[in-house]
Amino acid sequence: MSKLPGDARVRSSIVRPSRTSHTHAQWCTLHKRTQLDTKRTLAEELLSAGYPNHLTFHTTSMLDHTVLEAFSRVIQHIFPKLLDLGRVLDNLVATCSIEKALVLDLLTKMYFVTDSSPVDIQIYELFCNMVEAVVDISDIYEAKERKKKQPTHIGANHEFANDDDTKCSIFLNNNYTLILRQITSSLMLVALIHKRSFQKVSLLEYNCKCFKEKVLQAIQVDTTPQIRFS
Repeated sequence: MSKLPGDARVRSSIVRPSRTSHTHAQWCTLHKRTQLDTKRTLAEELLSAGYPNHLTFHTTSMLDHTVLEAFSRVIQHIFPKLLDLGRVLDNLVATCSIEKALVLDLLTKMYFVTDSSPVDIQIYELFCNMVEAVVDISDIYEAKERKKKQPTHIGANHEFANDDDTKCSIFLNNNYTLILRQITSSLMLVALIHKRSFQKVSLLEYNCKCFKEKVLQAIQVDTTPQIRFS
């Protein structure tokens, strides 16, 4: 089999990506058409049944975290109080020069609070991977600690999920830092911050503590028994 000359190999390498791009474009067009057909069908069914059309659609995929991102948006619409916490998070982001911040649930990896900037799916996946890594490492070291010493009081033998003071910082190779600050047994603040802003550690820690207090005030449940007088 004869080898292709240099210019022919170049042309061949150009043609192959163009064919791949053409196939991808066809798939995107078909996917978009399916979305429009679904929206139109549901709108017609709601109209014929006499219901108002207040549906919101979120494009998701089983191959990434877009499903969790869509459920997170739904949760924010259900609980309006989370929008107030979002404004508080905006103050934290502006004060500490944070690129992006979310309040994630430990188990589901869904975010309940976000700042006003758009949620980039790649950053969201990075946050989720960070949480999983911290949980895995914490399980390893806490298992060793439990073997070394016995709990001295009730509740001392806690898991990572019950440690409200867990902190973690991961330094990336692009001058950015991932930070994690535990809020409750199931909620944590995760953020992406630039290296130059992370140098103001005292300011960051103080504002994270203030934000944690605001979240605890917003989600606290009154367990005081109600006394009724006949």
